[in-house]
Amino acid sequence: MSVEAEPRPETASGLPQRLVVPFVAGLMGAIFLCGLMLFSERDRLDSTVWLWGAVLIAGLFVVSIPLAIWQKRIKERAHCKEFPPWPQPLTNPLFGKPLDSSNLHLVGTFIWTRGAFSRLAKDWARHTPAGKRYRRTMAALTSIGLAGLTLATIFLLQREWSAIALVVASAVLLLFAYDCRIRAPREVRSSARIGWELFPEGFVLGSDENQKVIEWDGVRAMVQTPAGFLFWPQDLIEVCLPALAFANQQDLDAFATLAQTKVRDFVRVD
Repeated sequence: MSVEAEPRPETASGLPQRLVVPFVAGLMGAIFLCGLMLFSERDRLDSTVWLWGAVLIAGLFVVSIPLAIWQKRIKERAHCKEFPPWPQPLTNPLFGKPLDSSNLHLVGTFIWTRGAFSRLAKDWARHTPAGKRYRRTMAALTSIGLAGLTLATIFLLQREWSAIALVVASAVLLLFAYDCRIRAPREVRSSARIGWELFPEGFVLGSDENQKVIEWDGVRAMVQTPAGFLFWPQDLIEVCLPALAFANQQDLDAFATLAQTKVRDFVRVD
């Protein structure tokens, strides 16, 4: 999720590009440590040690490979409209209806705050299919990583040194989950002043350095939440317009009504 389109570079596997090297290094390191521990116990021929080594190596592949494939397929389905990242409205009775907007002139400026962005991010995670998938995935990855560290601690206390491989694997998984967190974009971190202005075909949004023209014909969906608006242009990367961008509730309602007549997939959530 982002304030404006700031796509993250990705590889064909679906992993963020900057995470590929540490992820692969951690994976190979875990396998190497596991093999080293097994080799150090070769004289004992303890079947339990061999079994745990095999389980750890298999677990690494069972978690990492399907996860990368699943992420790639989710993105492909979203781009081919099989699995849109926005909620589907039951009906939009105002879509296509003529609305006299000749006297409607909305313009304003605002400064992004971390609180405003955090509220919109929470609404995205609560009310959109993409956000719900993200929340479930992060909860699952974090739970697996923490459970792995807890289990490894128990084995290390029992002097089962092969559990070091489980520590590495769990740490890599937690690193991946941390890297996938929702980050405040540059406009929020720098407290940049953002301007916007409505015109008949759409509206302009952005700072002096980076302005984005949003045309109604190019908006595929829009969600209105108490924190503001989320909308999806053709590139399917969310763009945010917080409630604090409007001078008063009347302007906000006027913008929402106009958007509802222009965007077929318009959803209002509480």
